[in-house]
Amino acid sequence: MFTVLLASALPISELRGAIPLALCYGAHPLEAYVICVFGNLLPVIPIMMVLPLIAKWAQYLPFFEKLFAWINRRTEKQQKEVNKYGFIGLTLFVAVPLPMTGVWTGATVAYFLGIRKRYAFFALLLGVILAGALVTLAAGGFIRLWR
Repeated sequence: MFTVLLASALPISELRGAIPLALCYGAHPLEAYVICVFGNLLPVIPIMMVLPLIAKWAQYLPFFEKLFAWINRRTEKQQKEVNKYGFIGLTLFVAVPLPMTGVWTGATVAYFLGIRKRYAFFALLLGVILAGALVTLAAGGFIRLWR
């Protein structure tokens, strides 16, 4: 199950890939859900703590400075919408099990939009819980149909 825990913590697979993996390994759906939600939440606090340091460090490298400036310009345009939907918007962004909408992207978006860490953490937590439930139900049904 360490492989599943690691897969759920990685930015590419997150729990969207780890839950089906756990079910294919024969894990009970509840076990897969709990392990993958926990694993998916592991990188949240480090991301939220390290991203400001990376942003500060990036200002000394021209390519990254331009990249961060571009991202800031893009997110400033979305600031009004995010403030409109706030907690629910960030939660739903993470909860929708689509590519590039996981907790890694959610934590990054929260940073660039200037959302307070504590507020963002609980929105990300709820989003991961919901995404885990959706993926577990979908993957469990698909695997049951496959067999």
